[in-house]
Amino acid sequence: MTNNQIREIDCKCLNDYLASIPQSNHRFFVRKVVAECGNGIKQKTFYNWKAGYCRIPDFCKDIIEKIAGCRIFLRELYSEGETGNFAPRTPMTDATPDTGEA
Repeated sequence: MTNNQIREIDCKCLNDYLASIPQSNHRFFVRKVVAECGNGIKQKTFYNWKAGYCRIPDFCKDIIEKIAGCRIFLRELYSEGETGNFAPRTPMTDATPDTGEA
């Protein structure tokens, strides 16, 4: 699978997740992801991921899924020869998503 194909899949997965949470919680989610990713990841970078302009690093995908509390990215599609439809998100734990809102 090419980098462009992975970038497109990740973008769709991230946007599907963001569409599933209330609009009022988006900014809290984005801020928490940016704060936990560190390493020069800024809010602009997050929105570049959302728009599909660049790939999401694997360590950031792990952080995004940890904050969301569910599996968002379909890494099994990245292996050679795999094709298929997008699967629904599966909860990682019974915890509710941590949007940073108190």
